[in-house]
Amino acid sequence: MRSQDLHVETYGTPSGRPLLAIHGITGFGARFERLAGLVDRPRWICPDLRGHGRSPTTPPWRTEDHVADLLTTLDAFDVDEVDVVGHSFGGHLALHLLALAPERVGRLVLLDPATLLDPADAETGALGYARDPGWATEDEARAEIATWFPNEGAQPDLAPEIDRNLVQDDDGRWRMGFSPVVVVAAYSEVCRPLPALPKRDVLLVQADPAETTVNPALRSALEQAFGSRLRREVVAGATHVLFRTELEGTARPMRPFLTV
Repeated sequence: MRSQDLHVETYGTPSGRPLLAIHGITGFGARFERLAGLVDRPRWICPDLRGHGRSPTTPPWRTEDHVADLLTTLDAFDVDEVDVVGHSFGGHLALHLLALAPERVGRLVLLDPATLLDPADAETGALGYARDPGWATEDEARAEIATWFPNEGAQPDLAPEIDRNLVQDDDGRWRMGFSPVVVVAAYSEVCRPLPALPKRDVLLVQADPAETTVNPALRSALEQAFGSRLRREVVAGATHVLFRTELEGTARPMRPFLTV
């Protein structure tokens, strides 16, 4: 595994038990800022994954390399063991972090995790990013991005998304500020089987049944891996980025689970 230094956002205070928050593909660490304000932990450590936000984009882009980056981040903060929150692809990475470095991981919160995806669905998603034409003007980009925030609760996230994640490429077109090749690689990685997982207390928080990425195969695998130590909550009305559209509904089950 090869590691890189990641850009990291932090919330809360430096003392006490920290929390590592791992975003999904196309995201960035600062997406967790509002959630951090509702789930009281002394420090949230929120890196931009390789190929996202302000972090390096260079390969390799395997799951193991992302995990190595996360371990380097924990070392940089002098954190030996940490509770982990992972959203979407971040949930995939959280599970592999547990498998590869179990001594570093305490409790897990999986926010609509994306792993064990159907290969045909993953291919469709990857092709969408591989062929993304972007937008000709900044106004076009802003207008479409605004549609990604469908309810009043999501609106506070709109400005940070544009400020941090909208860039003009060398070809003059406007695109979101992540590496499309890293995203395509991630879609391949989430089709991998789950590794052997040590027992942990795990909270699975799913989006609305019409929106969730948690398919029956993943739910069955998590139940088999964690047994009675797995808790499951469904946030009605939430889209896949559930802490954007239903922030309080996402935070509510996390608070008692992560009580220090």
